[in-house]
Amino acid sequence: MGTIVGERSGFVIGISLCNAGNHKILTILLRYPAISDISALRNALKKNFRSMFSFAKRVTVKNTHAEIRWTYSVRKPGLDDIAALIDQFVQALTMNARPFDGRCEDCGNVRTSELTLFNDIPGYHCSACQQRTISDRQQQSVEYGGKSMDFIWGFFWAAMTGIGCALVTGLGEYLFDEHGKLAWQVLIAFPVLTGMFVGFAFGKRVGRLDLRTQGVALFVLVLACNWLGEVCYGTLYLLRTYHIGFTAQLPAVVFRNLMRYRSTPDGAIIQAVQLLGAFVSVGFARLQRPNFRAEFVSLSEAKLRAVAPSAGALSIL
Repeated sequence: MGTIVGERSGFVIGISLCNAGNHKILTILLRYPAISDISALRNALKKNFRSMFSFAKRVTVKNTHAEIRWTYSVRKPGLDDIAALIDQFVQALTMNARPFDGRCEDCGNVRTSELTLFNDIPGYHCSACQQRTISDRQQQSVEYGGKSMDFIWGFFWAAMTGIGCALVTGLGEYLFDEHGKLAWQVLIAFPVLTGMFVGFAFGKRVGRLDLRTQGVALFVLVLACNWLGEVCYGTLYLLRTYHIGFTAQLPAVVFRNLMRYRSTPDGAIIQAVQLLGAFVSVGFARLQRPNFRAEFVSLSEAKLRAVAPSAGALSIL
């Protein structure tokens, strides 16, 4: 919905508001020069945030920036609340991080007074460092494109992970089973978690990721692992309920009945959830691909509202 960016006591502060369904998210971004130990800063920011508000919130602290998110649906944080919180955050930053000194944060030599967005993150970057970063990222992208694609090795690790997830799914659904019925949370959780773990394993082991040629195989693998988890659950359920002995034909019988169950409305819903898990696997595999994006935009050219410091405070507040 809108973003403002400004400087306070040598630290860069960004405030943005956006919609997420029926909720609104207010995000505060705090930027500072890189620090090696973030534990003290993280504790200070979380302590200040937790003491002031009770609605949904999240604090993420990294070595160059911290991000604070408020999620609300009814009570909108007032400007006075935001101003007071920023005061406490700046105090915590002053005690645990050093401010920007007007020089490029990359080389530390060139005087740079204008804020620049680097991949949507505000900071101080001189023109020479911008060009060098763009060139480096392009070179890294070329090198990544030249890497070998070890599809068999990646698929093997993904399959082993998927089989493990299937066994856990079968046992988990067996333990959560209530007279042949499972809660919808359980039916959703196991296929989605299977997709997450399998996609992660595949993305980490495949070498060069190219989902245009690998995505279908990954999708089918996760779907098969979800089916295997159902077969494990169905087999355990029959063994417990009917007190029969295990035979090699029993899983095949369970699988055939599960496929017939797909034609019912409940079976179609379960199949849709398993397809969701397969799509999740592709998304998680994509997350393992390095990001070579390097986009610099001057704050004056960006569609943001730049806010200059005024009497030690952001003028918007």
